[in-house]
Amino acid sequence: MQGKNSKFGQIFMIKAITCGSILITLGVGILIKLPFGANKTVPSDCRAMIGQVARGERTKKPVLKAGNAYHKFKVKRNYWPKVRGAPHGQKVALIAAKRTGLRGQDAASAAKADK
Repeated sequence: MQGKNSKFGQIFMIKAITCGSILITLGVGILIKLPFGANKTVPSDCRAMIGQVARGERTKKPVLKAGNAYHKFKVKRNYWPKVRGAPHGQKVALIAAKRTGLRGQDAASAAKADK
């Protein structure tokens, strides 16, 4: 939908899976509801296309490969890959000993020998 009565007017909705609703027809214009919730009054001689945009269901296609997901999210934002498990930098599994040294009776006998 374009906002002015010209070839290159302001465009309100041009994406797939977006739609606007006509709320009321006024004397000088039409009140429409935009996809993000705002109401806008446009002149009644503005142009609008009615129908579905091509490839409107392109987001429902499965990604299938990690490489496709990499290129998809590379241009969008930095939240891929999603790594599950331990936080970054934390030790995983038993890499280091939890305790070293003598234990139990051996520790007591070692302490007596030192005296």
